[in-house]
Amino acid sequence: MNWKDVIKESEKELGEDDPFEKLVGNQDRIDADADGKITGNDFKILGRKAKLKKGHDLLKRGKSFTRRKKIAEHNKPIQKLIQELEEEYEDAHSDLISWTTATVRDMYGPHKQMAKIKEAERVCTKIKDSIKEQQKKLKVLANENKSKGRGFTA
Repeated sequence: MNWKDVIKESEKELGEDDPFEKLVGNQDRIDADADGKITGNDFKILGRKAKLKKGHDLLKRGKSFTRRKKIAEHNKPIQKLIQELEEEYEDAHSDLISWTTATVRDMYGPHKQMAKIKEAERVCTKIKDSIKEQQKKLKVLANENKSKGRGFTA
């Protein structure tokens, strides 16, 4: 006896008194074609309705999408500049660190070393200020900065 025979036997045993034949609860909502049975056709119909509904939601959110696109276009060159400034800051900071070693002090003397350190610190500060200034120019959608109520995050 194979599995098909087992299914046929169980169908014969259930007969007309099948408790699974009747739709109960909210199953009538799933029965989209109202034939009294839940079949693959019902799910096709429901799937089409869901796709139409999703398309309608996208139309509602069209303004937001357009705004995001304009904001992204505005932010792209600023983000590129910020990235370049951050790389420049990393270089200046590594230069600052290299000037603080004892080997450099021994090679150039403490006065020249301190002058170079102060100069490197000024350069790092200028770059950081430039980065902050550019970050202020970045635009975001009004609702993207709002807290989502998930508590404090460090």
